[in-house]
Amino acid sequence: MAGFLERLWQQLSLVWGIATISSYWVWRRIFPVETINRPTIPVLVLGLKGVGKSTILAILTKEFHSETLPPTNGFAIKAVETPSCIISATEIGGSSKLRSHWHRYYHQAYGLIVVVSDSADIDEQLTLLKELLSDQRIVGPRLILLKQQQIGNTKFSQLCDGVENVVQNTSLSSPPFPVIHQVIDGQNFQPSLDNAMKKFGDLLSSTIDPVQSS
Repeated sequence: MAGFLERLWQQLSLVWGIATISSYWVWRRIFPVETINRPTIPVLVLGLKGVGKSTILAILTKEFHSETLPPTNGFAIKAVETPSCIISATEIGGSSKLRSHWHRYYHQAYGLIVVVSDSADIDEQLTLLKELLSDQRIVGPRLILLKQQQIGNTKFSQLCDGVENVVQNTSLSSPPFPVIHQVIDGQNFQPSLDNAMKKFGDLLSSTIDPVQSS
């Protein structure tokens, strides 16, 4: 019974998420926020469960400063400000059940943030990254955030090498949108994260059609 209720809750969360995101962008097109000069651009934030997606968004929005946030069971939307645009970041949970529904959100976004970490299985993350970079349904620039959980961990070096190999050897979507990646670790977390988001925001605002960002 508990398993059935959990599956039902996940399904309802996904349906509600799709409806909420769609309604938000319809509202923005009908009633644009004229006081904001920067465009607002919808972006997906994806990655396996437990890699730190929620923590990164919480730090970027200055909502939370602990790494004890629970995994996202469904979706969450956060507004991340950069000098050139406002990123409307939709994070979707990374469990195996939720990953099967990611494709439902692809058409509503321009841009993708993929979070990988040495806290999760490397091979599984690299396979997922390759699939996301080559998926024709995802448009816009890609940002890969490599989150180091343990300083000095050799597993993280393997992850970095693997990401570099995937980026260089994957047949990217057509047209080939730019891909950037940034290491973020515990010793230099905030500056490296802010730097990555500034670069990504510049890429988003310089490549998106003005109609898409209205």
